[in-house]
Amino acid sequence: MKAFRETSIRDKMPPSVANMLDLWHSLCDEHLGFSVEVMLADRHECRELKDFKGELNTAFPKNVDGKVLLIIYVESTSSVTPIILTHELGHWIVKFQGFEAVIFRNAMHSNNEIMLNSLSHHRAIYSLQLTYGIDPQEEIDARTEHDITLFRRDSEPANPDLQLSNALLIADDRLSCSPDKDAKITAILAEYHPKTATFVDTILETASHYDLNDQDKTKRFERMIIKKLRLSTDWYFIDEVESLKTMHKRNA
Repeated sequence: MKAFRETSIRDKMPPSVANMLDLWHSLCDEHLGFSVEVMLADRHECRELKDFKGELNTAFPKNVDGKVLLIIYVESTSSVTPIILTHELGHWIVKFQGFEAVIFRNAMHSNNEIMLNSLSHHRAIYSLQLTYGIDPQEEIDARTEHDITLFRRDSEPANPDLQLSNALLIADDRLSCSPDKDAKITAILAEYHPKTATFVDTILETASHYDLNDQDKTKRFERMIIKKLRLSTDWYFIDEVESLKTMHKRNA
């Protein structure tokens, strides 16, 4: 697998990215007692990700030659932007800040599980990016505009579980997109996806009672959403920082 080392990332990206990488390493030293290098790779060269249909950017740790690395997999290494790179790094930084992942034991890796985690953590990630001078608004609005096109074209699925997945996706956008984008997607849902719109309203109304920049309040929000939308009958939170420690110990 061809991958770009962290030194190359720092050379090619602006200082704001390097500053977030510095934060990552300081958190690793504080919570793990060892450093985890960040690398960049094309997700099409990753066995677990290469067959995904559509655009995909993500990050997860891997053991490479006896060393724990955090690999950021992107749709294209030639066109990756600071916003995308710091967003995926941000997902792991907020884990160190206490934002745990919720796992559906009876539906692990399901769309609902993935989207609830994204929705719940994105507000903190966007705030983190802004702190380092990286404004994600353009990317958020572009994603929302893409969804506006899709939901205007496609009819509402009859399957309630697909409606829920769509609702989690749209609620994520509506929590942070610009007012004009929010008005567009709201109108489209009301006309073409009324059942999905009801789920979205429930998510947003619930979110309005919690500060999603706070890890404890975010967990309370997730618990409430799981209950209200009946997303899973068996779920738990996982501390992924501990999984990094375990990976490191296996190599020791």
